[in-house]
Amino acid sequence: MVGIGNCWIEPGVEFRFRDIQIGDGSYINTGSFFEGDPPVVIGRNVAVGPYCRVLTRSHELDRGERRAGPLTYGSVTIGDGTWIGASVTILPGVDVAPGCVIAAGAVVAKSTAPDGLYAGVPAHRIRDLQSHHGKPG
Repeated sequence: MVGIGNCWIEPGVEFRFRDIQIGDGSYINTGSFFEGDPPVVIGRNVAVGPYCRVLTRSHELDRGERRAGPLTYGSVTIGDGTWIGASVTILPGVDVAPGCVIAAGAVVAKSTAPDGLYAGVPAHRIRDLQSHHGKPG
């Protein structure tokens, strides 16, 4: 299911599968890649920087002769008002909470809490951000 609101998607963005939803006012920059099997849900007013990857598939860790075992799956949600910096990777099963900023180059391996700045590999909360209610997150 593809559900694309009133948003802007630059040329060179790749959607590998069809279970993608993008909310109104969102922006997807060039070179970004989205799997979408299982679903990827992008909220309203989300900004995705260039060359980001949103993955919904991985592998179980297997025996030594072949470490990449059977496929695993996990949907991804990116909450309203979030800013995903350039070259961010979001791994399967992650929910990026509303109002977050994910710093350029971060790898988001675990779900986030609202209104936070996350950076690093793996990404961790650097500081609280003011929420849309005017209070720190």
